[in-house]
Amino acid sequence: MATKTRTTTRAVSSWWEERHKLLASITKPGHARAKPKKARVKKATRQRKVSKKIVKKSVRKVAKKTIRKVSRAKKTVKTKKGRKR
Repeated sequence: MATKTRTTTRAVSSWWEERHKLLASITKPGHARAKPKKARVKKATRQRKVSKKIVKKSVRKVAKKTIRKVSRAKKTVKTKKGRKR
């Protein structure tokens, strides 16, 4: 006589669902950060002379903002009276 391994009351799920449940309970996914592309980093550092750390640390949108800030800071020039233009 063959013995039953599973009871009839338990819903039979696929191995994929079981695996998914296990992985979901073990590891909670963190927020994935988008990395800026190397070409963008090179372009930003070459054109605007922004340090690589600033560009690599931040995500694309933030990198664009930092580049804008640096370019704005370079554009502002002190006048004779000491005010920024």
